[in-house]
Parts: sequence; C-alpha cells; structure tokens
Amino acid sequence: MLPMKRYLRAWCVGWCLIFLAVNGAAGRKVSVSGQETNIRKYNKCYLEAICQKAMGNHAAEYELLEHALKYCPQASEAVFELAQLRAQNPLFSEDDVDSLFQEALRLDSANNQYRWELARHKLTVGKLDEAVPLLNELTRDRVLRYNAFSFLATIYERQNKDSLLLYTLQRWESEEGGDESVSMAKYRALSRLGRYQEALGLADTLCMNYPQSDYYPVLRAESYLYMGDTLKALAENQKIMKQSPENGYAQLFLVRYYQQTGRKDSLLKKVEEVIMNPKQDMETRVQFMGNYINANRGADGYRADSLFGELLNQPMEEAGLMNLYVSYLAQKKAPDSLYAPVMHKMLEIDPSDKQSRLREVWSLFQKQQYKEAVASAAEGLKYDKTQILLYILGGNSSMILGEKEKALEFFEGGRPYVNNTSERETISDYFSAYADLLHEMERKEESYAMYDSSLVYNPSNVSTLNNYAYYLSLGEEHLDKAMKMASLAVKYAPDEATFLDTYAWVYFVTHDYDNARIYIEKAIKNLKGNKTDASVYEHAGDIYSQLGLKDEALKAWKKAMELKSESTTLERKLKQQKYIRQ
Repeated sequence: MLPMKRYLRAWCVGWCLIFLAVNGAAGRKVSVSGQETNIRKYNKCYLEAICQKAMGNHAAEYELLEHALKYCPQASEAVFELAQLRAQNPLFSEDDVDSLFQEALRLDSANNQYRWELARHKLTVGKLDEAVPLLNELTRDRVLRYNAFSFLATIYERQNKDSLLLYTLQRWESEEGGDESVSMAKYRALSRLGRYQEALGLADTLCMNYPQSDYYPVLRAESYLYMGDTLKALAENQKIMKQSPENGYAQLFLVRYYQQTGRKDSLLKKVEEVIMNPKQDMETRVQFMGNYINANRGADGYRADSLFGELLNQPMEEAGLMNLYVSYLAQKKAPDSLYAPVMHKMLEIDPSDKQSRLREVWSLFQKQQYKEAVASAAEGLKYDKTQILLYILGGNSSMILGEKEKALEFFEGGRPYVNNTSERETISDYFSAYADLLHEMERKEESYAMYDSSLVYNPSNVSTLNNYAYYLSLGEEHLDKAMKMASLAVKYAPDEATFLDTYAWVYFVTHDYDNARIYIEKAIKNLKGNKTDASVYEHAGDIYSQLGLKDEALKAWKKAMELKSESTTLERKLKQQKYIRQ
C-alpha cells in the first residue's frame, strides 16, 4: 500500500491530468509549433499547484500558480485559483482580489462558477449593487439559480427595495416552483408595499396549503389590521385563540393590535403575558422584556423588577431572560447580592455555564458562605476541570473551614491545568494560595517553592510578597529577602495594616526596633476591625517592650487580650511584663 502522502499525490496527478485534458479541450486553442514548450511548462506547474492544493500546502500552491501564469498568462483556471487564494489572504486588498476574479471571468465568460465566486466575493465585501447583475445572470443557470435567487432576495430586502424583491420572488416561484419561505417573503413584501388585499389572498393560500400551522391564520388577522379594519382583525384573532388558547403568535398579534389602537394599559398587560408565557419562544420573550424595560423607566424605579422576580421561579430551558437580567442589574449598578439568585438560576438551566459558576462561587466566598462555595466549585469542576479560579476559591474556602485535606485536593487537582490559562496573575494567585496551605500543613520547604513560583508569574503579587516575608521572618531565615519582599508589599499597598505589620515584624527580628515601631504604629492606624487585629497589637507590645516602653507594651498586650488573641505566650507576657519569644 502506498504511504498516504504518496497516495494523495498519485490521486492528484491522475485527477489533474483528466482536468487539464477536459479544460484544454474546452478552452484555449494553442499552436503546437510556437508555444509547445511554454504549454508543457505551464501544465507541469499548474498540475503541481493543484496537487499542493489537495494536500493543503497553499504557500506552495500560490508560488506554482504565479510561475504557471508566466508561461500562459491567459489561463483562466490558474487566474481563478490564484484569486481564490488571495481572497483568503488579508495581505491582499479587496480590489486586488476583485480584479483577479473579473480577469478569470473575462478569459472564460461562459464559466458560471467563476461568475458565482465573483458575486460571492462582492457580497462578502459589501458591494451589493455590483453583485446584482452577476446574480441575475446566474438565475438562468439550472444548478446555481436557487442560490442566485436567494441572494438577490436577501439583497433587495436589506435595501428595502420591495418592488424588486417582489419581482424576484415571483420569478423564483415561476422558475423553481417556490416554497413556504418564498411565499412568506412575498407576504411581507406585499404588506410593506401596502398591497394588503393581495397579502390577505396569499395568507388564505398559506392557510390552505399548511393547515397544521399555528402561524398562517394569524396572518389573516394581521392583514385586516394593516387595512385598518380593527374589528375584523380582532375577531379573526379571537377565533384563533378560541381554537388554540396557547397560540403564541396570536398573543403577539394582540400586542400589535393594542399598540395600533392606542390601548396602553391593555398593551402593557399583554406584553407581560408574552414575557411570562413559558410556551413562547425565548427570543421573542427577551425582545419584549428589553422593550418593556425601556418603556417603563421612571422616578419610582423599574416595573420590570417584579417580573424578573417571578421569572426566577419559572422553569426554563434557555438562559436568554437571565442574561438580560444580568445586564439589567449591571445597568442599575445593583449590589453583588442581587446577582446570586440569577447565577443560581443560570446554573439550574446550564450547570456547565463557566461565567455563572465563577460568579456564584465568588459571591458565596464574599458572603463567607464557605461550605456552599466549596460545593459549587466542586460541581463546576465536574463540567470543566481546567477552571483554575474554581480550584483557588474551593481551596481557600476549605482552608477557612479548617478542612486542610479537602483544600489540598483542590490545589493538587488544579496542578495539571495551571498552564491552560494565559492569565499570569491567576496562575500566581493559584501558587500563592497553594503555598499558604502547605505552610499551614507544616510543609515549609514546599511552601517556599510555591511562593517562588507565584512570584515568577507575578513579581508584584502583594499577597505572596507579604505572606512569604512574614513566614521567613517567623523562622528568622533569609531575612534580607524577607525585608525586600515586605518593603515591596508596603510600596504597592501602603495603607494595608497586615502588610505594615509584616514589615514592622521583619524589622523587629532584625533588631531594628525604631523602624519596627514606625511601621507597627502605621499598621494600628489602618486597622479595620479584622480578626488579625489582635496579632498587630501583640506585635506592638513586643516592639514597645524591646524599646523599654513598658507602659505602652502592657497597654498593647491588654488590647490584644481584649480582642481574643490566640497567642500561647500573651498571658505570660502580661504576668511577667516582658517580651517572651514564641
């Protein structure tokens, strides 16, 4: 058996020989005497280019095509292939590509495939008017005319040229037989042109041809409404709703009816019914809710609040309305607490929704609902094991709960996926949190290695700088490194009491008590009533004691005791009225 590359090449050669034979017979007539050598060289280059194309080697294909055209500049097939390649390359301008397609068509004006690709290129670059004559010619091609009619109809509809649209649809219907979509496009065009009687007739035909449709009977009511016969329009719609009370199209018709007849209260009520109707398609409900929000802003707030509240309790399979709710809350600058039930609902609809999962876990962590944060993070990782933030939040929450082994599971679980994110700050936070856990588990050397990794990814990670410096100072090791890191942490966050306390303590263990006093007093000024406050006051007492300020030391130690310090030496310090090393 031939290896795959050789097999593909052999297949290309066979296919290309047939292509060239057919193309040569149908295309140019070449004098064997004067141009035989150039034609042979052209065929060789072009054949090789087609082989390279089949193997996906487009750079080689491009070079070979340019070479081939040196031997035979009038070869339409090579010009066309070159145009297709340039169309995929952003280095070439739209005009360059356009001129090549046009040249290919000029050289072989009967080739509708060239004409089709030129039309498609013009549509792609927005030259709709230039595409129209090409598409009109293609409507005479039995193979391509369906697509040509479809594109023409789209162009005329986009340009609001309803007369031309209607003419094209009628031709399409006559030559291709038409279908349901063509009839609907004709109905819309007739309605926009004000030819309501014809539109009504077409609605009758659609009802007859598609008796199972819930939509086409509503078109009859719509036609009467367009004609200004509101009574007949309402009667037609009521007849539909009597037969099918849950018909969503009939519900939507009532919105248009109340709008046109100026019945604002009825309109708002009907809009609310459409929004709350679980059988209505989600796209329509979202559109109506968006309009409802815009229409009901006022000094008393939004009437939409209660609707969104009800929607939270409604079973849903799509998240469209909840996505709108998130945007609505952001627009109102709502507090984070209001997002939580929305995120929960979105996860109920789609448990694999990454953004909703991250937002829910973060919200639970912020609200100190650590047990729930752990559960939600673990659930999210079942659907996507690469979410590093979930490992961080789940691990930190477990640490706070005192569940160190559970926290270790989170951090070890995330290790294989660290490099799946390009966000260096996130990777740094992962290693930092992992290091904190390892230090608590008395795995000191591993902890330091993790802190080092954290600083590789983000040298200004203040949490890493502070914690690493503090733990080094507690062990009275690498104090120069600890001093440098503590200094950087304070530089980046000069009012953070914890960082000032660390900096003060590094000075303390290096016996620079005067500087230690400066920074511990700054730390006390910036305290915010956290659990760590007791430790700051105890450090202050230790520093005052070493400076010989006995009264200040006792006062600070007593404050630490009042704040329920967990220190094992604090009571002895108070009794003996001196600093005792832990």
